[in-house]
Amino acid sequence: MQINPFQIIHYAFDASLMSQVVCPPYDKLSDELIKACKGLHPHNFVSAIIGETLADHSYYPKAAETLRSWLKTGILEQESSPKLLVYRQAFECPISGKKLTRTGFFALLRLPERDRNDVLPHERTFAEHKADRLQAVSSGPGNPEAIFVLYSDPDQSVLSLLEYPADSVSFQDPQGPHQQPRSA
Repeated sequence: MQINPFQIIHYAFDASLMSQVVCPPYDKLSDELIKACKGLHPHNFVSAIIGETLADHSYYPKAAETLRSWLKTGILEQESSPKLLVYRQAFECPISGKKLTRTGFFALLRLPERDRNDVLPHERTFAEHKADRLQAVSSGPGNPEAIFVLYSDPDQSVLSLLEYPADSVSFQDPQGPHQQPRSA
């Protein structure tokens, strides 16, 4: 398995607006949530990943154009050099009610050959959702959404590399979790 940094694309405006422009992942959206996200801010990221409703499958070119337009007009900006995006999320466990924090990172992942067990699927996915996401990625300038991957780090050797400065960006997700992204 190979992990590499990438040229991070992020919003170019004040971090105080972050809670208005973030949205849940594709598989957590409903028509009502799409409408609510779009009502929070004219540049809510939901516009870059989905149409007006979940049934609107004509949105791929429009979503891709939205990303390109936001990059061109300076709403989004791309880092000049490749980096990892370190990410901390604080949330309440829905089962125990315990407050938890998880730290991870965004990176490019080169998948190994299929017969290797370096990366294991963690859930059964529906063929139509896979086809939908493939079409979304194929239409745009890249993958606008992350894939969640867990990794074993019993010695916390990776975690020790992901330290957070006191001045990192911090915002509350409308869905509840407290978010802290930063590049490394």
